[in-house]
Amino acid sequence: GGTLTYKGEVRHFKGVKEPQEAGIVIIHQELMLVPHLSIAENIFLGREPRKHRLVDKAKMNRDAQALLDQLGVALNPKHLIKELSVAQQQMVEVAKALSFNAEVLIMDEPTSALTETEIDHLFAIIHKLRDAGCGIIYISHRLEELKHIVDRVTVFRDGKYVSTDAFKDIGLEDIVNKMVGRSLESKFPQRISSPTKEAILSVDKLCRAGVLHDISLDVRRGEILGFAGLMAAGRTETARAIFGADQIDSGEIRLFGRTITVNSPRDAIEQGIAYLSEDRKEGGLALSMSITHNTTMATMEKVTGGPFRF
Repeated sequence: GGTLTYKGEVRHFKGVKEPQEAGIVIIHQELMLVPHLSIAENIFLGREPRKHRLVDKAKMNRDAQALLDQLGVALNPKHLIKELSVAQQQMVEVAKALSFNAEVLIMDEPTSALTETEIDHLFAIIHKLRDAGCGIIYISHRLEELKHIVDRVTVFRDGKYVSTDAFKDIGLEDIVNKMVGRSLESKFPQRISSPTKEAILSVDKLCRAGVLHDISLDVRRGEILGFAGLMAAGRTETARAIFGADQIDSGEIRLFGRTITVNSPRDAIEQGIAYLSEDRKEGGLALSMSITHNTTMATMEKVTGGPFRF
């Protein structure tokens, strides 16, 4: 039930293509790009410009470059998607939306995998699109972001509409209260634990040519250690090296004071080290397999027996 009114007219869109052609475009939280195709090929996938019945790649690359330039994104349209960072792929999705001459742009959790610097760049683009007359529906659970970009805020709870307010007339605490349906006296529970001086994991002078240079750190029992840095700072690369997903040239990893050898993820898992990847689709999950298979994949010896036991 219900009605959708667009430009003063009640519309009944069927599928995804009709709203796109009308100027309504969505950027999904899970990026919908083809890794082995170029930026230009992804932007115009299914709508490639043609010349004498053949794909006009020169025009496609020129048009893609114009869209990237419009966003202020320094990317070569001939580069493959798989060569880009998550933040750069997000920019390609925005460029793709603009290629539809979007008048309404729906952005679903667009900052979930971005750093603060990358988020600032995205917000600058959002402001640019808004100023150009594009209507933007911005879906987010990061309430602090709202004060930087939104004019009005609509709250939903349990699949039901709650309210719409001008952002200047409502505070973040009021938004939270509407989201949960009650007043929250305390947003964060009192901390009842504190780190000890015992180092569980120690990394000493970890090196990998051109990537990591003398990385040293300690993780203590009961401690949450955060990695901070800009794009290409080596945060993810350090985590992957500790987990054995990437090889190192030199350095030492110690667990409870004992030097261990980690040449592969299997070695890390056997030592009790787990890794949650930045891109869960690319490096975390086997998407064609079930939840059961995914959750037991790393510990098959515990769920198999008889002749199939490892």
